[in-house]
Amino acid sequence: MIQKLIIKWIFSSIFKAIKKRREWKSMENYVKKPNELDIKVKELETTIAVFNKCFDNIEDNIKKLEKEAHPPIFSKLDLSKIDKRISKLEKR
Repeated sequence: MIQKLIIKWIFSSIFKAIKKRREWKSMENYVKKPNELDIKVKELETTIAVFNKCFDNIEDNIKKLEKEAHPPIFSKLDLSKIDKRISKLEKR
């Protein structure tokens, strides 16, 4: 027990000496308080989360539209036949 108290006392005295030599409060403020970059990163994270939700909604809407959409009436092969018919009708 006495050894633990002595170790704590030595550690606290060393820690106090380090605090006096260094600008401890400014370092604590830098570490604990949010600075400009922390704020910007948080803003970017929130905007990215919003965009991800929007993209998810868009993907869901596209999937719904694909299910509800009907297949095309004409194929590419039919297009040439239709062009020929239209050109014949225009000549008349």
